[in-house]
Amino acid sequence: DAGFDEAEAVQVYRALADFMLSWTGFSAGLRALGEKSGQDDAAWAAEYARAPAHRFPHAVALAGQMAAIDDDGNFDFALELLLDGVEARLRSRS
Repeated sequence: DAGFDEAEAVQVYRALADFMLSWTGFSAGLRALGEKSGQDDAAWAAEYARAPAHRFPHAVALAGQMAAIDDDGNFDFALELLLDGVEARLRSRS
């Protein structure tokens, strides 16, 4: 009822479902890793911070901020981006 034709509505539904399933699997994997997950986060943040600043100035400068993003907040943001994309797609049809 949002305004998509049937074929596109099915694709939107499938994309949303796949996002949720993928995120659920990702979350389960992190829980299975337990403490190792936090160690992995710290390791990649340290690698970003050690990257050559002349080649990757933004990654180096923002490594701490990237590492500080929590999974729940990131889920909310990613879902919002996906839904904004669906909305923008729908608007482009009018």
